[in-house]
Amino acid sequence: MVMAWLVNSMEEDISVNYLSYSTTNDMWNNLNKMYSDLGNQSHIYKLQLMLGETKQGSDTVINYFVGLKRLWQDLDMFNDYKWRDPDDDAYFQKVVDNNRVFRFLAGLNIEFDKVRGSIIGRQPLPSINEVFVEVWREESRRMVMLGKMGGSSNHVETSALVS
Repeated sequence: MVMAWLVNSMEEDISVNYLSYSTTNDMWNNLNKMYSDLGNQSHIYKLQLMLGETKQGSDTVINYFVGLKRLWQDLDMFNDYKWRDPDDDAYFQKVVDNNRVFRFLAGLNIEFDKVRGSIIGRQPLPSINEVFVEVWREESRRMVMLGKMGGSSNHVETSALVS
């Protein structure tokens, strides 16, 4: 039953090569050898390209960060590291986190230059989650301030017209 499902889920020109397998395990092992590495490498390459091209643009900070996080999570699925020492994992996670901080900051719009400079100047760098929260707060502050300024300038214009 599983073999039939596997064969039926393949493209026809591929499935023809797998009709003669006697066990599901043999079929699966061969499929894994043939397509797993090739698919992973191209998918990893595609994800890396997408990460490099991702910018905030017209997105809010939250939407930009969620998009990056989704790509990072997809990439993380392909990591299969064998650590020799338990400290290797902690060190590697810090390196990954720092790289994600730089990637996040690099894609932010120009209006976040001041907060970006402030974060980059810290030693050690804050975590990616701390950086996100700080930038998000700055975006929220800007939205509130611009909203108040917009409201008060409209009030001033209306008052001037009444006079």
